[in-house]
Amino acid sequence: MDILSHTFEFYFNRNESALFQLQFSEAIIRSAMECVEPLLKDPKDLCARGELSWTSITACHTIAEGLVPYYDLHHGATLGVITPRWMRHVVDRAQRV
Repeated sequence: MDILSHTFEFYFNRNESALFQLQFSEAIIRSAMECVEPLLKDPKDLCARGELSWTSITACHTIAEGLVPYYDLHHGATLGVITPRWMRHVVDRAQRV
């Protein structure tokens, strides 16, 4: 969820002229999803771990970083709650512009 949250921040920016950014985001999402199944079967799979690491580029973390230590929450779970709401906010705001 952490990797997907980072990527959604880029993907939902509504900058339709950023072709590379859009395609790069889609590649990250696909790659992260493909790495999960091998890692569930074998958490020590170094190839899948390495590929997943490449997808974990950064970019809703300000909110999560404040909530996680204060309420002793799990980082990924917190992003799982925050990210969909952030995406709705960004899409709604972009549609008004």
